[in-house]
Amino acid sequence: MIASTDVEIAFRHTFSHYHLDITPIVVTLNQLPTMMMEPTKGLWYNITQPEKVGLAAPVKQLIDTLQRY
Repeated sequence: MIASTDVEIAFRHTFSHYHLDITPIVVTLNQLPTMMMEPTKGLWYNITQPEKVGLAAPVKQLIDTLQRY
């Protein structure tokens, strides 16, 4: 089901006195999944037509990374 993986450049998000180290991994599938967990919760975020929702800074940075794919 996994066609490829690309490890992106790691980054650190600091808030208060905590550090969040993030290593983005982009996974490309060779077919769409037939089901997903908790289909009624959450928001599918379309990066080509973004929703007008507030996003945490590290989430925004991860979504910006996906713009290259």
